[in-house]
Amino acid sequence: MIRFEQVDIAYDGKLAVPNLSITIEDGEFFTLLGPSGCGKSTILRCLAGFVPVIKGRILLAGRDISRLEAEKRGVGIVFQNYALFPHLTVAENVAFGLRASGTSKAEVAGQVADMLERTGISEHANKRPAELSGGQQQRVAIARSLIMGPRIMLMDEPLSNLDVKLRVSMRNEIKRLQRQLGFTTIYVTHDQEEALSLSDRIAVLNKGEVEQIGTPEAIYNRPETEFVCHFIGEANRLTPAMLGEIRADGGDGPAFVRPEYMSIDDGAPNTYRITATVADTVFLGNLIRYRMQAVDGHFDLIRSGAAEKLTVGSQHVVCFPHHALLRPAGRA
Repeated sequence: MIRFEQVDIAYDGKLAVPNLSITIEDGEFFTLLGPSGCGKSTILRCLAGFVPVIKGRILLAGRDISRLEAEKRGVGIVFQNYALFPHLTVAENVAFGLRASGTSKAEVAGQVADMLERTGISEHANKRPAELSGGQQQRVAIARSLIMGPRIMLMDEPLSNLDVKLRVSMRNEIKRLQRQLGFTTIYVTHDQEEALSLSDRIAVLNKGEVEQIGTPEAIYNRPETEFVCHFIGEANRLTPAMLGEIRADGGDGPAFVRPEYMSIDDGAPNTYRITATVADTVFLGNLIRYRMQAVDGHFDLIRSGAAEKLTVGSQHVVCFPHHALLRPAGRA
């Protein structure tokens, strides 16, 4: 559906994203993930036609749209602030694009009613944005974009203004709508959990460059660079002495293990073992994070809150399975 071919993108007169090459499949939920300033929103705006291509080209279904005007690209956009018209009702906001395109009143009324029903906001049709919750406003913004029948939906941090519980609810709603209606989605976020739960594939960006592209499972379980290893989830870096103690084979350079793979040794086969002392504990409700001090460094161990508590100062043998040892080959 979408292909970036060796694209250079500038922002504020400076090269922000160099030599970008990405392919996004038809109907895919594709996420651009990375810290602030890494170039993810710049890529999205370039695809929308708001930021120019300096070099290379962008193909949409085989057609070069690199220099095509934004309004002719057939993409829908949901911004972080939703950009709703405050003086218009929900129905009028959703109908705005259709009316501007010259669609008849009867067609507009029918399509708006259908879209409000699909996005679950029919009962709010005559309200204005100020009367709606953040989640309801987001649905209006999505409905306004979808009603124009875009082949591609671009979403730029659409959940960042919502509280934690509503974010979880709305990301499930976005995924449901995307699957139901079948539009290709390019989604920008810095939230790892959001990206992992929503995406078919993720591109992890760092300083304008793509560190890794893959499924959520591949990104998390097989990070290709130290940056991805640290940015996606948590990772304990094993010191030389720890590596010496576990006598791991096969690989030079840094090694990591996710805290959730570590446990108190129960004699299971095919595991590595490190002796460490409990230095501190942090209560997280259903989980407890233990700060473990080993011979030349520390690491985190996460256990269920229902498990037997470990006391500060107690010594334990901590183990983890061989497959949990991560050795990303790329740069930090």
